[in-house]
Amino acid sequence: MIEKEKKIAPIAITAGSRGAIGTELLCKAWRYYSAGKIGGNNHKSSSASYATPQFFFVGARKEIEPFNIPCIEVDDLQEVECTFHRALPILKSDDPIESINIAIERCREKYASAMVTLPIEKKLFAGNECNRKASSNGNLLCGHTEYIAHRLGVKNFAMLLAASSLRVMPLTRHIPLAQALAELSVEGIVVAANLLNRSLVEDFAIKNPRIALAAVNPHAGEGRLCGDEEVEILTPAIKKLRNDGIAVSGPHPADSLFLPSMRKTFDCAINIYHDQGLIPLKLLAFNRAVNVTLGLPLVRTSPDHGTARELVGKGIADAGSLIAAIALAQKIAQRREKHQS
Repeated sequence: MIEKEKKIAPIAITAGSRGAIGTELLCKAWRYYSAGKIGGNNHKSSSASYATPQFFFVGARKEIEPFNIPCIEVDDLQEVECTFHRALPILKSDDPIESINIAIERCREKYASAMVTLPIEKKLFAGNECNRKASSNGNLLCGHTEYIAHRLGVKNFAMLLAASSLRVMPLTRHIPLAQALAELSVEGIVVAANLLNRSLVEDFAIKNPRIALAAVNPHAGEGRLCGDEEVEILTPAIKKLRNDGIAVSGPHPADSLFLPSMRKTFDCAINIYHDQGLIPLKLLAFNRAVNVTLGLPLVRTSPDHGTARELVGKGIADAGSLIAAIALAQKIAQRREKHQS
């Protein structure tokens, strides 16, 4: 028997960069969901227990009109339910950053159950307080993840990429590799693994999560022959996490961690730096993966790709990742609602 999920508020979709691929994909996603289809590309096995997601666009109507779908501006988000299946509801905003701020506030006020962010160029964050703080710490321009966490006052947060049963979490995001290795610490791994473990239980409904920690060096360091990080940092972190009751294995050589036989042994892999985890994820699940921000008091997902301006207007861009991001945002929001009730 299929469990009937509790009805939740609609999802806010932020504007992203003007003239980028986001609004085109949003229109494709609206066509997909307004037709009554349920779930996203990488959630077919369990999506039938979830009602069709409903969402509204926080942006400008002129961004939607070129794609020839019906749209209507709404002032009251209670109008979304009766509007969604005949037109894309729009909550007016003329600025991409303002769009993010509005979505955050609507989530805080419970008028929205989650937010899904369309791709944006990091240069649009230049000049805001979050970016100045990132620059002072030697980081590159902040993106959605850092900006939203900063607006919410959250210090411990992380980026998780999910595609069906394949999930990876990079310890660091968009910083130089040398800096990522310099910042590697036992405490950092422990904090990240605890955050991940909690999310896998609460947001992904995995009762006893298994986490795999990738090594830094070739062959997991070869007993210090290829580096000291495995012995000095990774192994002590694993020991501490296991003592705390978290099932962490490793450190695993990164070159074999994503083989089919290995992927069956863990629910999520923690990777030391950005490309170490995202290269295999995008190779195995491009256009199906979803970016999820962990540690926030609200639900935020996004498609796992950039602005793709070179594809705009050609009609060939794949909306699969956005469709999956909307479906996953709804699932997580429903699970959190269920836990809180």
